[in-house]
Amino acid sequence: MKCHHASLSFGRNGLIDLYVVQAAGTIDVFSGCAATETCLWISRFQGSLEEIFLDQKRTPVSWRKMELPSFCSSPRGDARHSVSALEALTYDVANAMNSVMKDPGFSRFVRKTIVGSWRTEDSLLHFSRDGAYRIDGSSGPIRYSPPSSGRWSVGGRMMHLMDESGQRGVRVAIVGVNDSQLIFHGGGGALFHVYERVKEFKAAQPGATDNPDNARRLREDH
Repeated sequence: MKCHHASLSFGRNGLIDLYVVQAAGTIDVFSGCAATETCLWISRFQGSLEEIFLDQKRTPVSWRKMELPSFCSSPRGDARHSVSALEALTYDVANAMNSVMKDPGFSRFVRKTIVGSWRTEDSLLHFSRDGAYRIDGSSGPIRYSPPSSGRWSVGGRMMHLMDESGQRGVRVAIVGVNDSQLIFHGGGGALFHVYERVKEFKAAQPGATDNPDNARRLREDH
């Protein structure tokens, strides 16, 4: 059986695989891990392959046409008895990542790397080193009306956002973070929701541009 395959990276070194088989008006999505020849779950969604995008900017997914691997015939779970909205694909992706995640140091890495400001077209997130956070604009992929400011923490691939009282808050899974991007799970056909880091510009010190070498270094820094 022919399918379309894509590998999705997450965390620092994680990888899952999606195999999509198209039918009339629906798609069957096999989620798993090719490295271990494991099929975790099969779901049936209303829609087509062309409606799945990598992120909220509708970046195309790099699909590769191939034969459906034999291990996909033995999934751990099969939900093809019902048809779900395409937006629910993000849950299959999240569950697959949780199943194959093997990086006990990831939370520590996130706590160190996430400090700073991150933005999309309509959202700005700021995480301070002292544990304070602020959301300006839309909360984007962070659902259930998170407090607009409060205290943040990370554990088990999950970010916890609590109000100042510590009585109300939400948690959201982190797909990955690096020096330039903070990635959450997406929705509405987008697999991921990507924030870009806001670069911190250093103010020039008095007399710093008097020397041509200093001026060149400032330009390179910016």
